[in-house]
Formats: sequence, C-alpha cells, structure tokens
Amino acid sequence: MPLPADLTLNVTGRLLPGGRVLGGSPRVLLRVDARGLGELAGGAPARNHPALARRLLRAGLASPRPVVPPWGLADVTAVVPVKDDQARLPQALASLVGVAEVIVVDDGSSDASGEVARGAGATVLRHEQSQGPAAARNAGLAAASTPLVVMVDADTTADPGWIDALLPALADPEVLLVAPRVLGLDRRGGPLVERYERVQSALDQGPQSGLVGPGRDRGFVPAAAMLARREELLALGGFDSALRTGEDVDLCARAHDAGWLLRYDASVVLRHDHRTGWQSFVKRRFEYGGSGAQLWLRHPDLTPATSPGGWLAALLVVAAAPRRWAVLGAAGIAGAAAARATVVLLAEGVPARVAAETAVRSELESARRFVGAATRYTGLPVTAALSVRSRRARMLLAVGSVAMHVRDHRALRPEMGPLPFVGLRLVEEASLGLGLWRACLRARSFQPFAPRLAVLPRRGRDQQERLTWQAARHG
Repeated sequence: MPLPADLTLNVTGRLLPGGRVLGGSPRVLLRVDARGLGELAGGAPARNHPALARRLLRAGLASPRPVVPPWGLADVTAVVPVKDDQARLPQALASLVGVAEVIVVDDGSSDASGEVARGAGATVLRHEQSQGPAAARNAGLAAASTPLVVMVDADTTADPGWIDALLPALADPEVLLVAPRVLGLDRRGGPLVERYERVQSALDQGPQSGLVGPGRDRGFVPAAAMLARREELLALGGFDSALRTGEDVDLCARAHDAGWLLRYDASVVLRHDHRTGWQSFVKRRFEYGGSGAQLWLRHPDLTPATSPGGWLAALLVVAAAPRRWAVLGAAGIAGAAAARATVVLLAEGVPARVAAETAVRSELESARRFVGAATRYTGLPVTAALSVRSRRARMLLAVGSVAMHVRDHRALRPEMGPLPFVGLRLVEEASLGLGLWRACLRARSFQPFAPRLAVLPRRGRDQQERLTWQAARHG
C-alpha cells in the first residue's frame, strides 16, 4: 500500500557501516541500500524510497513521524461497552467530546447506566442479557457508520485531545489500529491492591512506543482504549464474543497474522480506574489465566510457557554435573551461545564491538526471561521436575527469582516495600495459575505448560525469531 506523500521516518534501529541497520523486536539485522538508508535517516520523504521505507516500518526499525491525518474527529465513532457502571461512565463520556457519535452498549445492566448515557447525548444499544464485552463492542462496531471507531471502556478517563493525538498513526494504510498507554488514576495512596496495579497492571504496555504483535515486546494492546479502521476490523471478524476475557489478545494475533501493522503510542495516556479489592483482583487474574489457555490453544506462537534454548541446558548441567564442574559448565554454555551469536553478526559485517555487545545483551535478556518463565505458573511443572532432585538447581532458580523481584521493585518504585510487592506478585501468579490449570483440565490439553525446546542456529529462541533472522540475512 502506498505511503502518505508527506511521510518521513524516525529510524530507530542502530545504523551500521555498509547499509546495515540492527534492532527491532524481535531483533533483526537488515542489509539495505546505504544511500537510501542515509537519506531516510536524514529526514528525506519516504516516497523517495518507498520499498525501503516500508521494509523498515514492518521490521520495527523505523517509526513514522507525525503527519497531518486524512481524518478528524468527525470521522470517528466512539463505542463504550458498559455493565452496571453508572458512577464511572460519565468520566469516560467526557473524554469523547467532538467525535461524530458516541454509542454506549448497555450489556444487561441492572443499574441506570443506560439512562446516564442517554442523558449525556449518547446512542444506547441494550442487551437484555449480558453477552460479554466482546459482543458489546461488536454491536457498537456494527452500528457505527464512520470510517474509524475508538473503543473506550466505561471505567477510563482521559484529557480531551487524546484521540486527535492517535489519528496520525492511521495515515499509514497498513496500520489497522493504534492504542494509547493505559495507566492507573493519577493519585497516591489508596488500598494496597490499587498501589500494586499502578505499577503492575496488565493493561499497561510500558513507556516505549512501537509495533505490536506475537514475538514483539508487546504482544497485544488492551481493548480498554484503541482507535481502529471500522470496515477492516469488521472484515477481520471483530472481537470473538466467545471470549469473555482475552478478546483483545486474540484480535491482535489475528490482525498480525493477516498482515496488518498494529501500533502502540506510549506518549498518549488514558487513565483506568483499577479494581482495588482483593476479591476482584484475584477473580480477574483467575479469569486472565483461564483465557490464557484458550489463547495459547488458538495461537501457539503467542507466548510459549518456557522458551529456554541454551539456558535450559545450563540448568541441567548445574543440576546433574559434579560440583566442581557445574558452574564452569553452565558458564561455558552461556559463553558459547554469546560467542556463536557474535560470530554470526561478524559474518554479516557488524563491527566487533557492536556484535559482542549485542550478543551479550541478548543472552542476558534471554537468561532473565528464562528465570521469569521458569518460576512463573506456566513454567513451574517443568522446572519442578528438573530441580526436585537437585539442591543446586533449586537454589539457582530461587536466587534468580528473588533477584528478578528485587530488580522489578527497584525499577518500578511502587508505594510499598519489597515484601508486600513480592507477596502480591505471588498471589497474582497463584490466581493466574489456578485459572490456567482449570481451563487446561476442561480442554483436556496442557499445551501451555509445554516448553519449547527448539535448538536453533545462531541465537534464536523460537521459530518466529529464527525466521526473522533468516529473512534478515538473505533479504
């Protein structure tokens, strides 16, 4: 699809000699025309090198600089699903001033949510029996008539202008949807769960903008707030109403598989009124765990339980080798993996210092992800089997897990000490795990617990990344 005539790029990958650019998520190394790359990085219009610009955008090595969008608020319909939330609904509606129409879908509320919406001038569609948020969003999507729709949950709020700030992303005809960052309410104090949600919410996709999809830093964006192309979203089937939770993850996976680009703009912020009670916190995580089983069965490439590569081999060495060789053997495996990645990058013309730095950072990140997966609810059956007879393996995982929690506590700076933070995280993991186990038992499938033990060339950790590296090398 042609790019907008006035589009320029911000090349986010690392520029290397010989027309090479390194970066993205998953990490890729592209060898391209050096002159064209230099011109695009210098601010030349993307239309001067359209094929190269599109390649950089799809690889996540560049992001479009804002352009004047072909649409305005008059081309946007807001869809707000609501169920028994008359108190918070007005604040969501207040953030939608200027759009062509606001459609509130009352999903079987027993309170006055519908009346509140009508009083605010919204069009109200009602389901007499609750059908879930996915079905509610689909009803509003079908009733809209504008080229764009913005999905907004009733328990959110934002400053006017947030939709205008998202519109430029859809100037790229290959972008299906764009989503803002969703944070908790901007206040301090409150219940312990609320303080935890401010820094550990499943809706917050982090401070870095970028592409969204399986294998990337952000696998999905929440439907709590997203701006999308209406007809194209309908052609994709909209949200799957069979899913009561996780319907946004499923939508993003299907859109990605269909070839669409999905964007996340962390500079635009919307506030979410998180649940603050222990019961609602545990129930929601239990539901997330249950939906996770369905999502993994539908989309096996979303996120495997553990994708350990050489780090599983290192753990096995620690568990089984004689004491004097255990640490040396594990270090040797990790060092060999980094050395192999370095050699591959050197063969592609990457300078030695950059190649070594990239390889070491990649292995350290792989180790962090492995420890995280191995000590979470999906990886525990595998790691428990590996470490049940090895005190050293248990110690290694315990130390790694504690170090990761402490690191997260220091990085996130929550309004609580490390012990309450770790305690809440354990409650969260237990709730997710119980939901996942129940869903797997009902489905009679334990695929989400199965580790992906692929032994790949270079530094790859799964099939998605292997294909990316191969395409980058030969492209």
